[in-house]
Amino acid sequence: MYPYSYYRQQPQGFFPGSTISNINRRLDRIENRLNDHDRKLRQLNRRLRRVERQIGFSVFGTDEDF
Repeated sequence: MYPYSYYRQQPQGFFPGSTISNINRRLDRIENRLNDHDRKLRQLNRRLRRVERQIGFSVFGTDEDF
């Protein structure tokens, strides 16, 4: 009735047809993007603090608070 391939199970994993190495590669890319965003956010926070000091706003805490 149906071809044999219809009954075969898909490989197990997070995504159909994925392998552990593919999953690890994707996780590494996600982690790198997260680290890049964190670095950019810290740069923006330092820049904001510097501008606040220049215009005389009161600054609480340190750059490491963010």
